[in-house]
Amino acid sequence: MKKRLRTLVLLMMLLVMPALSWYYLKKGENYQVEMRAELKNYGQIPSFKVPKLLDSDTLNSSLELRNRVVIAKILEAKDLDQKEDLVFALGSLHTQFDERNDVVFLLHTALSDTGRVGAFLREHQMADPAQVIVTTINPELIQAYRFPTSGMMAIVDTAGVVRRYYNYHDGNQVRRLTEHITVLMHRDKSNDPYLNREKEK
Repeated sequence: MKKRLRTLVLLMMLLVMPALSWYYLKKGENYQVEMRAELKNYGQIPSFKVPKLLDSDTLNSSLELRNRVVIAKILEAKDLDQKEDLVFALGSLHTQFDERNDVVFLLHTALSDTGRVGAFLREHQMADPAQVIVTTINPELIQAYRFPTSGMMAIVDTAGVVRRYYNYHDGNQVRRLTEHITVLMHRDKSNDPYLNREKEK
């Protein structure tokens, strides 16, 4: 009986465990491929200066965004007037990636709204000058984002390429944004099938 039990355990180790490991590895690879396939190339954002709107701001130019994933949004007065979804979206993302120095939130706002934006960030524990950057609405840069509709967020990869847009009022899209941030943080350009196809054209 003991011999049969040892044989079964050995078979489990030799056959079943490797098969399970392969399955989960393959599942993870398929997930990465699926996530990357959803990330398109909507164009490169130009280099830009970052005017210091809040006394605590630390970013001076887009050169400091290299090798960092950027979540960009035009923050309008109406976003602050109806802020529940904004608090959920920005708050949950900031909480999840708070310890990552390679993830940055870039909020573009009108000069007249700077005070309100600063108060909003402080009120909701998002006043994080190293990660949450408030800057002006630069027409050239806003045009480069190519937002399909107003009020959306964009994700920009470590090479400065806009890859996807999200409606922050939709919880499912916010969750998808979280997944895409994770994929881009660990992205190896040599293994990105979309970017490789772009180079071959």
